[in-house]
Amino acid sequence: MLHFTTEITAGSIVIRDPVTALTNVMMFAAALVAWRRLIRNDITFLPARLWRWFFAGVSVASLIGMIVHGFSYYTPDNVHLAIWLTMGLVQSAGVSGAQLATVQHYAPKKLRLLQGFII
Repeated sequence: MLHFTTEITAGSIVIRDPVTALTNVMMFAAALVAWRRLIRNDITFLPARLWRWFFAGVSVASLIGMIVHGFSYYTPDNVHLAIWLTMGLVQSAGVSGAQLATVQHYAPKKLRLLQGFII
């Protein structure tokens, strides 16, 4: 059984956890703008290219999160779980981009080479 705190009806559409769904939309928009700014420029600096993955992951995960939180009324529990897991995997991939970018920018050369070998 899904647990939610607030439910509103806009016309004939039921929106659960509307504040969370709204913040998901705002995160989607902010991350999409950052991703588009990074993708628009031809960047050769590896950490900046890796940050693109972070913003893409956060953007897509936030969009999926809006579905998970706002429209859970329309999804059966097993489908909701699959969508929620997908959101978590996309989010994790994006965070990995940020971690890789940070290592590439700040870590000593030996650690960067080890990271390159691992991935």
